[in-house]
Amino acid sequence: MSQAETAIPGYGPPMRLDRTAQGGGVAVWVSNDLAAIELGMVPRDNQEIIILWFTARLRCGRTAVVAALYRPGSAPEGDTSLMEYLDRTLDAARCHGTQLILAGDFNVHSTDWLHSTKTTPAGEAMEELSAAHHLTQHVLEPTRGNNTLDLVLSDFDTPVMSTVHPPLGRSDHASVITDFLRAPPHREPPTSRCVWRYNLADWPRLKHFFRQTDWSSIITDNIDLSCERLTGRISEGMTTFIPSKSLKLHSTDPVWWTPECTEATKRKRNAWKRLRLHPADAQLQLAYTQATATASACLQRAEDTHAAAIRGRLAAGGLSSREWWSTVKRAGGCGRSHDIPTLKEENGEELTTSKDKAESFARYFSAKCSLGDDLDASNLPYVRPRSDACLSTIHFRPRTVCRELRKIVPSKATGSDGVPG
Repeated sequence: MSQAETAIPGYGPPMRLDRTAQGGGVAVWVSNDLAAIELGMVPRDNQEIIILWFTARLRCGRTAVVAALYRPGSAPEGDTSLMEYLDRTLDAARCHGTQLILAGDFNVHSTDWLHSTKTTPAGEAMEELSAAHHLTQHVLEPTRGNNTLDLVLSDFDTPVMSTVHPPLGRSDHASVITDFLRAPPHREPPTSRCVWRYNLADWPRLKHFFRQTDWSSIITDNIDLSCERLTGRISEGMTTFIPSKSLKLHSTDPVWWTPECTEATKRKRNAWKRLRLHPADAQLQLAYTQATATASACLQRAEDTHAAAIRGRLAAGGLSSREWWSTVKRAGGCGRSHDIPTLKEENGEELTTSKDKAESFARYFSAKCSLGDDLDASNLPYVRPRSDACLSTIHFRPRTVCRELRKIVPSKATGSDGVPG
């Protein structure tokens, strides 16, 4: 897969370890505000079992040694090579950090330990390994059918909570989210954006609305008041004659994500929740399969449409050299990340949201631009004016204003006044 296909906003490039045959492997994305280093651990004889070792500096100050692994479901039930390797390696791994986390698709079964439908020698060996190294298994719900195959084990002495969620994409395994230290990873709150549905606008009545406006009561000698009244009149006409809807945006959403994608994934999630309550119900299984297929098709369609729009923009020409290369780099996943790591104030407070970070920078730079306590406007040096002339009257011709209005790009973002191009 290309860098663009694997890029996730807010996360660095993935660390990955591919299988030597049959495709697949293990990939790990780490948040930009966590320092992670891949470890070169001793290779194993069994090349079908994939283990990616790395260290991560957590926000609490601890360093965790993490193993992301995959044990194929085709492995013999009596194959305990993974557990033997981990037993030999875990003590050496602890030298790189203070905490230990093992996570991945273990494909082991145990009726007592994992509430599986059967017990295998591999499952018994994994349970013994966990007890010997003081590891706790945190996933308490089935992740595929009635079996818990995807495990998260750690030696954390603080509360850890794992929750099971619908599968991602076409996978038949549920996804697992684990919260360590009762400090969930920071997520930017969603932002709302007003989307105007111009294709449904009543343009004749909107034009009539503006023709009937008494502009003499809006345009006065007070520039600020005139601007406020003008903006208010335009906004009133827009809200009256142009339908709109509020669109929630998440910082982790891909650039091609649409409201239809949100609805499709929501229907898939609801179908999965109903299936979890009655896993043997054939109708619910069919409904979930159909919802999954519909969601996958919707996401693929949105991504293809976005890619086609980019290709059309590049092929149409008219872009400056800078715009052309910027578009190509974004499409290829080579754009520079704009995420700012967690900031720490002088009082030790950590800033994680974009708003808090922006306000911190604003306070810092505004302090650098202040006059200070020993300097005010009364003792500033005198600067002689370069001219005594005063521009008292300014004339604008209608065709000049019209020409400037036509230069406005409709697709550009709305300014602070809320009036789109």
